[in-house]
Amino acid sequence: MKKIFFLFINVIFLISSSYFIKARFSPFNLLDSISKNHPIYKSFMEFQRKYGHENKLFIALSFEKKFIGEKKYLKFIHNLTKDINRNFPKFKAESITNQGHFSLNENKFKTHFYFNEIENKVNIPDSVRSSPFFKNTFWSQSEKVTWITLDLSKTRPKELEKLTTFLKEYNRPQNTKYHLFGHSYFQHVVREESIKGQMIAIPLFTLITFLFFKIYFSSYKIAFLSLYIIFLSYLITFLFIIYWEGTLSPFGGLALLISFMMSLSDLIHYFYFLQKNGKHKVLKPCFFTSITTTIGLFSLCLSDIKPVFNFGLYGGLAVMVSFFATFYLLPVLIKMFNVSFNPQSKGGPQNIFNKLGGHIFEIVTNYRRAFLTTFLLLIALSFFFIQKISFKENFLKQLKQDHTFSKSAAFFKKHLNFAGQVDLILVQKREFFLNPNIEKWEESLNEKLLQHPLISKVRGLTHLKE
Repeated sequence: MKKIFFLFINVIFLISSSYFIKARFSPFNLLDSISKNHPIYKSFMEFQRKYGHENKLFIALSFEKKFIGEKKYLKFIHNLTKDINRNFPKFKAESITNQGHFSLNENKFKTHFYFNEIENKVNIPDSVRSSPFFKNTFWSQSEKVTWITLDLSKTRPKELEKLTTFLKEYNRPQNTKYHLFGHSYFQHVVREESIKGQMIAIPLFTLITFLFFKIYFSSYKIAFLSLYIIFLSYLITFLFIIYWEGTLSPFGGLALLISFMMSLSDLIHYFYFLQKNGKHKVLKPCFFTSITTTIGLFSLCLSDIKPVFNFGLYGGLAVMVSFFATFYLLPVLIKMFNVSFNPQSKGGPQNIFNKLGGHIFEIVTNYRRAFLTTFLLLIALSFFFIQKISFKENFLKQLKQDHTFSKSAAFFKKHLNFAGQVDLILVQKREFFLNPNIEKWEESLNEKLLQHPLISKVRGLTHLKE
């Protein structure tokens, strides 16, 4: 009956935890872990000023020739834009084939579309080409690159995965390449890479842990109970991280690693002394080890830096949870499931591990000076190499250079750099712009701006012509 009740409680706990995580969890924003004065943060803000809102995704299309004069390229851009809007209406795809520019003529605004669908032709006036307001709007200076912008504000990760698959399978003209770029897409790539690593690491660590306890202690029950304690400590720490922060940051991931390591260490000590002496005499030394580690981690909570504070809080909690789960919950489970130890043969795996550990201890004891010299040498080398460490201050370089996203980032930086202009946006009522004296007012403003030593050229609405 106790076992059934135990299983029932665990099922309820798992279901409740899944609903809690689903309700509270949100994707981690890399900028949340960086100070606003840090160069990486400033680099991103500069990028966002150049390339638009953080929820924008850019699909850059690179052609062999100038796409403006090639009808097959224009037809491809037009069809791709329509197909994206048809298959993914939330994205609101915009390209040179469905967008336009405006002009001011006799105090009246008029909209002009770049693309004529009937003639399959693009018309860009020279005044628009040279205007900073439309510089690199949908074409590069070489006119061999154009792009489609998407809105990802209401997009789920699965929909973004479907889009990437759609683009890979979409029929493109020969030697035409595409690149994806944008802050939300960058977050998606980082999240996918993290999940990919966890999908490999977690099953591997679970298998190694299970086999170790099974081989060393020759008991399936001990192996399964060990996995349960590790999983419980891991899950409780994870739930607290989601409750506290609402997401899983890199520092939260490190705290989960601490939870795994401390649980594994406590379990090995507990089962070893329980088997050897019939009772857990290791409780006191493990308690002092855990309490000192917890105090050290909690001391990080004195920091004013939020990620450091959170890491100290998560790490200290992980140590406490693993200790109490191992030394207070585990004994109850051992009695409940009638765990017993099988007798070990002299040549069994346990004796092999013990002999190996004994040999290592003897070698270290007999050659103390050699090990001490090696240790001091490693410390000296560590201090030497620490001075050589360089931190990547550009958030675009956080992935490997051969990664698909890194290649796209390099492409955008090379072909679509918007640097060198400042946009001055004037917000007024409609009547202000319909005033007959608007052109004189703008000319007066231009003269004042040109008096500034850093401003060499000013272009405004009145410079645009049909």
